[in-house]
Amino acid sequence: MKAKRGDLVVKRYVLLFLTAVLSGCANYQPVPDDYAGPTATITDVSYRISSSTAQVFAVAEVDGQAIHNSIFATREASGYGFGLRTVIVERKVPAQPLTLKLIATHVGRAPIVDLFSQASGTFFSVEGVVTFTPEPGGSYIVRGGLLKEEKSVWLSDANSGKRVTEKIVER
Repeated sequence: MKAKRGDLVVKRYVLLFLTAVLSGCANYQPVPDDYAGPTATITDVSYRISSSTAQVFAVAEVDGQAIHNSIFATREASGYGFGLRTVIVERKVPAQPLTLKLIATHVGRAPIVDLFSQASGTFFSVEGVVTFTPEPGGSYIVRGGLLKEEKSVWLSDANSGKRVTEKIVER
């Protein structure tokens, strides 16, 4: 039996919501306190598109472990209600091969805003896993696009703008 589009949208929203909630509960630090090796920095990105909605591009997991990210931080700062306050999360990571889960999604000031956006066809998201080895001292930024025609997310060098991971795309 083929799933209905509305069912898939609701399932995706529930997964994104749970990811955001669980990542907020995550205490995993990609760079442990006793780590003495080289590190790099990865920064999430947020673009506010209205007083109640933003596009957020974030790292949700490092090596399969949920981490604090801008999706959860924005929801937490917004208090799930009266105004959207975007929060950008920056984190250090070890300069070694990593597996990263990247997410690009719309975030509303409250979950109900997301539901209305889904119903009106203006809520988009995409996620996927990439492998990446940061350069010691490197600085990277999560980039992407959330258009009806194409949803995408990737990691770029913050200085050159060059894409450093594969581009995760959903059409």
